[in-house]
Amino acid sequence: MNNEEIVKAVEKVNQHEREISEIKSDVKELKKKNDLLLELSHSVKMLVENLTNIKEDVSEIKDGQNKLKDEIKEVKERPLKEKAKIYDKVVAALFGAIVTGVIAFILSQAFPKIFN
Repeated sequence: MNNEEIVKAVEKVNQHEREISEIKSDVKELKKKNDLLLELSHSVKMLVENLTNIKEDVSEIKDGQNKLKDEIKEVKERPLKEKAKIYDKVVAALFGAIVTGVIAFILSQAFPKIFN
């Protein structure tokens, strides 16, 4: 080998060393990016799990709200039901008094001597 071939070989070796150095640097960057992607995917997984838990909690809260609405509705209707019962009793008493009066009137007309 002459000097020229040796110089070319040394230049090629130096060029290869630079390329290897660049490739090593690129690999390091890719490893860092890969680590960041793994960390990001783990974070996304945790978010999904938390959202699932939140969804279940919201469902339980809605069920509780529906139960409370039903109870509030029942409490609101209770006085109306009691008033309706009282109204029914008053109507029944008035109806009974009217029927009794009508029967008494009919009997007094049918048997005037008994009621005088």
